[in-house]
Amino acid sequence: MSKPRFKLVKLELRNLASYGSRDNSLDFTRLQYPVFVLGRNGAGKTTFFVDGVTFALFGAAYGVEKNKRLILPAGRGGEGRVILEFQVGDKLYRVVRIGRETGLGSQWYDELREYKDGSWIRIAIGNEVNKRIRSILGFDYKTFLNSIVVRQGEVYEFIDKTPSERRNILLKLLNLEFDRYREYIKSIIDKLSYRVDYLRKEREGIGRKLKYTSISDAEKAIKTLEGRLNELISKKESIKDNLSRLKIELNQVSAEIAKLEYIKDRISELEYKIRRVREYLYTSGIDINAIKNLDAVIELKSELDRVLSERKSLESDLNELSKIIDVSNRLREYIMELKKIENAKKEYVDMIRDLGFEFNEDLLVNLKSKIVSLDLSKRDKIKIVELLQSSKSSKCPVCGKPLTSMERLILINKVEREIKDIEKEISRIKDIESKVSSYVRLIRDLDEEVRKLEARIEECKSLIGDR
Repeated sequence: MSKPRFKLVKLELRNLASYGSRDNSLDFTRLQYPVFVLGRNGAGKTTFFVDGVTFALFGAAYGVEKNKRLILPAGRGGEGRVILEFQVGDKLYRVVRIGRETGLGSQWYDELREYKDGSWIRIAIGNEVNKRIRSILGFDYKTFLNSIVVRQGEVYEFIDKTPSERRNILLKLLNLEFDRYREYIKSIIDKLSYRVDYLRKEREGIGRKLKYTSISDAEKAIKTLEGRLNELISKKESIKDNLSRLKIELNQVSAEIAKLEYIKDRISELEYKIRRVREYLYTSGIDINAIKNLDAVIELKSELDRVLSERKSLESDLNELSKIIDVSNRLREYIMELKKIENAKKEYVDMIRDLGFEFNEDLLVNLKSKIVSLDLSKRDKIKIVELLQSSKSSKCPVCGKPLTSMERLILINKVEREIKDIEKEISRIKDIESKVSSYVRLIRDLDEEVRKLEARIEECKSLIGDR
């Protein structure tokens, strides 16, 4: 795994060390490499190119590690600033460090930004800046000084380190994490070993099944299952038609429910009238048995009987509608179950399609025929290998062409590879056949559920028709 390339883009220093407040910046993209910097001693070459870069990246410069800050010149006023733009891979970053001298010492503001979608987005501030930069670069301040940047006269520091210290520096620099790669490779080997054992057991199981199952019995079972599947598909279409009819009946039930609400309101009105009549008779002191006007009594009793009869009729209608509502609720439940069965059947067809086949009546027969064809081809090739290995003549057993010993060995190896390829293909097709057979068994169970559900639907339709 190669580490993304690190490249300087632009560096700017102001009021730091020997550099004043004027524009002290350099655009590295305008340079052609290699770059040689010439100047007299003390001109600030190391300060700009070494201390400026290390301070921008890690907040520390060579010679002032204990303070962890580049010293601000005294008496200049204003603020010190270092800005570095750098690139790692295809990502562009800008680190800004701004300091000011106070009575308590120098105070610094640090931030890190990333260039995204045409603007600089801040991704770290304060103490998080150094941690984020170390994560982006993959090395720290000491590794940077001992490998990438070396100040004049200090080359011996890297040479003077112990072998283990130099090894750690180089491993960080080159991103060589041997332990992690070793664990990664071991995990891959373990997974492959598990897969090989699994495939070997699968092959043995398929071999045992082939040993005790005749092809003719399997083909008969496949044809029977195909017939059952076609029957289920036909019943699915019938269920769709029933669903449409049930939806119409549900709409009719909804209309009956609305009628029921009207009847309930009408009962409430009649009960209110009865209460008013009784209150009137009571407040008027009228005794129905003592009323001399028989016509008024008869009319009043007739009105009461009519009201009571109407109430009884409405209550009967209310009970009937309540039963219809109960039946409609059960119909809704059955419709939901039918939808679930339809979705389950669709999932099984989709599963067969995911295996790379479109479902049809001849699918299982075609798979079985292909297995038989491949098995015959495998047997023919095994006979060829046996003839080549045991033949005392030097001729090809297929075409009769003379063969040298080397050509015969090459031909044996070629045919054995073809046998292995055929065995892999047989194993793959048998796995597909096994999955398709399991889907057919599941569809058979769904068929039984459909039968029960159709009986319940017919029962509900009968109840609604009677009412």
